[in-house]
Amino acid sequence: MEPDARRPAAIRGVYIRKYKNLRDIWLPWHDGTAIFGANGTGKTNLLEALAILFNAEEALPLTAKRRADITPGDLEVIAQVPIEELPWPPNTQFTVPEKIELHELPGLVRAILDRRWWDSIGGPGGDTFAEGIAALGVPEAVVTYLRDQIDQPVIRYTLRDITFKKTSIFDDDLPGTVDDDPPSSTVRYDRTLLGAAPPASVAEIAAVLPDVFAPLRTALAEHTRGATAGMVDLLALPPAESIPVTLQWLPRARDNDEIDQALKDAYLDAYPRADQLTRRITRLGITQIPSGDPPDLALGTDRWLHLVMADAANKELALTMPDQIAVEPVGSFEDADFYLTNLRTKTKIGRTGRVDMLEKLSSGERRWADEALATAGRAVIAFGLRATIYDALLASIDEALILPPLVSVMTEVQALVDQVGYFSIEAIQRVVDVLDPVLREAAQQQLRNAPDPLRRSLVENLYGLHALTPVTTVRVLDEPEAHLHPRAQRVVAGALENLRRSGDQILIATHSPQFLDLPGWALAHLQSTPEGSTLSPLAPQDLDARGALAGEMGFTRGELLARITCLLIVEGEHDRLVLDTLYGDQLNDAGIGIIRMFGTRNLLATAELDFIDRILDVPIALLIDNTRKDIVNGNRPNRELTGEERQLRDLKRECDNRGRPIHVIGLNRPDITAYLHPDAVRTLHPSFPGWDKVIQQYRAQRHPHSFKDWLHDQLGVDLRWTTRITAALDQMSSQSLSVEPELARKVEDLLRRVITSGW
Repeated sequence: MEPDARRPAAIRGVYIRKYKNLRDIWLPWHDGTAIFGANGTGKTNLLEALAILFNAEEALPLTAKRRADITPGDLEVIAQVPIEELPWPPNTQFTVPEKIELHELPGLVRAILDRRWWDSIGGPGGDTFAEGIAALGVPEAVVTYLRDQIDQPVIRYTLRDITFKKTSIFDDDLPGTVDDDPPSSTVRYDRTLLGAAPPASVAEIAAVLPDVFAPLRTALAEHTRGATAGMVDLLALPPAESIPVTLQWLPRARDNDEIDQALKDAYLDAYPRADQLTRRITRLGITQIPSGDPPDLALGTDRWLHLVMADAANKELALTMPDQIAVEPVGSFEDADFYLTNLRTKTKIGRTGRVDMLEKLSSGERRWADEALATAGRAVIAFGLRATIYDALLASIDEALILPPLVSVMTEVQALVDQVGYFSIEAIQRVVDVLDPVLREAAQQQLRNAPDPLRRSLVENLYGLHALTPVTTVRVLDEPEAHLHPRAQRVVAGALENLRRSGDQILIATHSPQFLDLPGWALAHLQSTPEGSTLSPLAPQDLDARGALAGEMGFTRGELLARITCLLIVEGEHDRLVLDTLYGDQLNDAGIGIIRMFGTRNLLATAELDFIDRILDVPIALLIDNTRKDIVNGNRPNRELTGEERQLRDLKRECDNRGRPIHVIGLNRPDITAYLHPDAVRTLHPSFPGWDKVIQQYRAQRHPHSFKDWLHDQLGVDLRWTTRITAALDQMSSQSLSVEPELARKVEDLLRRVITSGW
């Protein structure tokens, strides 16, 4: 398989049986996912579990300290992977030489382990994986079914054990570690091949299949975890020490020394590789160097690597902090030092390696500068790996293959050399650019010529061709909105979407509505339960409900999920208008959202909305007029209750049966009489007698119509329309008239309950 032809791994989902407070978590995977939930539900714990599962190198200082929280078998990932992840065919031939070269070791170790696996299941031979299984005496129907499953195999990786190697960054008493440097860890995964549900012809004979199909027999007998991804277990594979996925996460803000050391470590890793390539290119003889002392090629390599690092950091900063901060190399090009520059003032903010560099940045700037500098370190390491490939291929390639492209740029490269008097880094980069497609084709031809997987592995390791294979990269961020103004949050949300579109997979834990409204992203809600926190991905119907409810309440969908701490349901638009006008700021600050129900007949459907129940997970309060709470909660017969009171009694009983708490705010009279000050109404209707007399007259007549209609018909006071309610509210504001005491008490009680969580 050619390195560029391989498809990167496609994650199907992650399963967390148990980690800290997390229980039975299934996270379906998307290229952009936002996890939301209240504080303390375990969002950061979920990110930690992922870092442990994927063995994230940058998170080792954190995950090493979580060793006691890791239980074998509790963390799993299901991924569609290249077919090379399956055991090599049993007919793969190899001998172990007396002297093993370093590049031969990984391939020989894998060949030995795969051969042992075939021997353990009694595999007599075969030139492919499917042929090896068929040689076990498996019926043709099973082999045919299996071939369909392994073209792009889906494998479950279950974390079995992890060993951390102790360094100065870890605790001295860390269990399960050995002395070593630099920091690293070794993991072991049990693996199971998954597939679509088998046809009846296969399921009927599963009981008599060889023992390697034991997972299939179990899957057919009982529901297994593989079915969570819409698949079933098929057969057990040999263990592995890696997953073809890279997870990048800075679990905490790094200090100045940590940033500086990480940059230097990455630079020193790449330097000898890049310097070797630099020297080889200058020896190709395509230019004439002016007479005099030969240039210091080491300085040229230094500059090359610094430019690679600065370019990677600036590309990310252009997304996350556009026109704010840039990274530029220090002029001496030594020790991986960089300036942070304010693009607006054109002044230098600070320099990496200096103790006060981060202190000169705001909290938001510090977060994204740290992320960008981490990206710079990753970029230069990847660059060094590619330099190793190019250098090894140039040492062995037929000169006739590289001569035409070199001739095509000879004049251009000579001009670059003449400008500065030596083989500059710009000249070297031009040579690399023109040779890149030729060298890639040479690498692919080397792999095509290899007769079996072992020989391909030896070629890959000899030239370092793994660096050319597409890799699935997951970027993880915990609360990317931290310390940012909402406007800046919107910019960063757009930057994350750009990263997703560029090929990275993004997973965030957030409270910000800006990150919950990204189009095309999947949302998952983390909730606390007595047994532990569980995750609920939002299904399409949930998204529809979220959108409808958000529009009804005047929020964006993200604001609905991030800001609402209590849902106040009122009867109609006038109720909402009054509350928004009189108490809008207080209700908003407390996170109380108002939704109208257009009459008590719609109360039951509104209050029982499945989306509110499962996703918002917030208390619900109902504001209803003409209601005597003591009567509703008592045992009086229904004939003694008003229509509103009867409907409310039915609603409460239904909700009690479902275990849903509802706080009822009952007004003893028609709501408009508690909303509007009588003097404000009298300004609009001078003959208005006041609410006390109006209510007494209304109740004496037992009028069947609505109160506002009766008020208009009997007294000529028109409060039926929004414009009239607004006019009365304007009069209350201009005359500094207060609301009626009953409404004030009810709202104050609601605010107190929400703020103190006194439900």
